[in-house]
Amino acid sequence: IDGGSPADIVFVIALNLIDIALRIVGIIAVGYLIYGGFRFVTSRGSPDETKKAQDIILKAVVGLVIAILSAVIVSFAVSRLNP
Repeated sequence: IDGGSPADIVFVIALNLIDIALRIVGIIAVGYLIYGGFRFVTSRGSPDETKKAQDIILKAVVGLVIAILSAVIVSFAVSRLNP
């Protein structure tokens, strides 16, 4: 924001930091998705291990969707504040 008030500048910096944090959370969610897939493949048909792996995969997908949607919302807010 060119010539904006200090409060606006701080707000934009905070939004950018939140955006970076949400992208990191997305990367971590992808890591858990891969981990869940690995656990699923190596479960050897054990119902307990398969269920645990499916739970990890489901939670990772939900976390990834939340992180992506949150990053999109924050990016939209930053773009609206920076003409």
